[in-house]
Amino acid sequence: MYWEILTRQMPLVSKEEQEKFRNAKITVIGCGGIGGATIEMLARLGVGELVLVDEDSFDTTNLNRQTLATVDDVGKSKSETAREKVEKINPCVRATSYDEHVNGENIDKLISDSNLVIDALDNVLTRVIVSRKAREYKIPFIHGAIHGTLGEITTFLPNTKSYEEMFALPSLGRDLD
Repeated sequence: MYWEILTRQMPLVSKEEQEKFRNAKITVIGCGGIGGATIEMLARLGVGELVLVDEDSFDTTNLNRQTLATVDDVGKSKSETAREKVEKINPCVRATSYDEHVNGENIDKLISDSNLVIDALDNVLTRVIVSRKAREYKIPFIHGAIHGTLGEITTFLPNTKSYEEMFALPSLGRDLD
């Protein structure tokens, strides 16, 4: 069924490239606006494994801008709802959800064996924790953020400037305790 689902994208993606997607493990931290749209497209692309992390639940204010939110999802865990929707979109994708706050104690469990980490967070402190750990593990880190009608996306590779360096954050070189 995997290849049948992906038939329409095969003119654009070689079988070898698709196998790379199929064998990839991507962690998405934040399952709301940016994260929800990203998760949906990764499932449709046929990424082999998704780790979905968000401590929040959907509320009615999410309905107008978060693609995974429906009226039936209000009050439900964003990460668990995302996992359920991934299974409905592409049952060949393995999805694991974590309904937890990301911190220094659980970050290893969440990203250590990922091929890519996607930041769809809404706060800088957690983003710094995730970006530092991704850099430590030499995992590419994609940062995405929205403010009103403006958005930004940046990719940080292990050999490029870090998130903290790029944005000249006061946390650079300091403990987060």
